[in-house]
Amino acid sequence: MDSKNNVETSLTITLTPPTSPPNTFTLATTLPESSISPLFSGSEWAGTRIWRAAELSVHWFLANLVPPPHSFLELGAGLGLLGHCLSRLNPESNYVITDVEALIEQLEYNVPSSQNNLKAAGLDWSEDGLRRVELECNNNRPFDLIVSTDCVYKPLYGDSYVKLAGCVVSGLRRNVNAVSVHFMERRNGDGVEEWVEILEGEGLKVVKEDWGSKGCEEMQWSGEGGRAGVLEVYRVVNKK
Repeated sequence: MDSKNNVETSLTITLTPPTSPPNTFTLATTLPESSISPLFSGSEWAGTRIWRAAELSVHWFLANLVPPPHSFLELGAGLGLLGHCLSRLNPESNYVITDVEALIEQLEYNVPSSQNNLKAAGLDWSEDGLRRVELECNNNRPFDLIVSTDCVYKPLYGDSYVKLAGCVVSGLRRNVNAVSVHFMERRNGDGVEEWVEILEGEGLKVVKEDWGSKGCEEMQWSGEGGRAGVLEVYRVVNKK
């Protein structure tokens, strides 16, 4: 917190996995002046916050990511909470957190120079962009695990869910054994059904995970002002 201007400039995160000592790290939450965008300018605004959906995604993976993947790609990572947490628990795996170019300077700033298994990169969800990230960040290999958290919401992000679906399709076609996991906070008119329809139309298998049976927090929560939230988890794979 910048006490002089009463502005939040960073967040301190303490990760407490069940079988490892606590791990504390800090994420800067302010964009450089060159990347400042108007309030509610889609991903630029959303990418400077840690949302409840991101917190719950960490809980889900702590209970379900056994064994860890060799390589991990997060789409629309924002501050990259999930990648930061998991990369600290699995130092032998390669983690890449990505977002639009307007957020890349912030993403790169938050990656410790001493941490070799975590990288930040710009990715616009195009097939060419995905190939570039594979080349530059994953030894020109397709990723084993592709994830996103709360990246489908038409009132804020418009029809970008179409490009998100296309990126997932490209990633899974390049690695037939890859898995893609997506956390969706449900809202009226969010576009999640349309996103699922695109994936299934491309021949992929989309399964809604049973959150409660995984030993994690419930997928429903109460937020500020009594606002309720519902988070759904979708696993996307190639049909065998």
